[in-house]
Amino acid sequence: MNCNEVIKHLNDFVLEELDQRTEIQVNEHCAQCNRCQKALTERYAVANLLRGSERFEPPSNLYGRVKRNVFVPRKEKPVFWGIPRSLVFAVAMFFIGVVVMRAVDVYIMSMQPAAKTDIRIEPLRLEHRSDTVEFYTAPAENLARI
Repeated sequence: MNCNEVIKHLNDFVLEELDQRTEIQVNEHCAQCNRCQKALTERYAVANLLRGSERFEPPSNLYGRVKRNVFVPRKEKPVFWGIPRSLVFAVAMFFIGVVVMRAVDVYIMSMQPAAKTDIRIEPLRLEHRSDTVEFYTAPAENLARI
């Protein structure tokens, strides 16, 4: 047996709950391994300490109090007209959404359309005047080169 397997069986070894074959293997390993022997000594110390202590007797009404608090009957979920609360909430949210969407729709439809703007396209003037500044636009393919 290796140390990990022995450590798993130490508590049962101390309490003498192992089968004879496993008990012999654990005993042989602990005789050779200092680490497992130390762990076995610690387990024996704890077991002896617990065996020497007084047994705790709980009050007679403790079990009844625990039973009453653990086995509390479940409360029924509140219902409205026989319908679960979550379903009522979902339907209410749906109708609120419909009302809000209708209100927004009425507001949007009542807005006046934007005024029509006529765009005039004039040919370029080639005459130059000293008192005016004219701006020219370049085609988009020329702007990419800048």
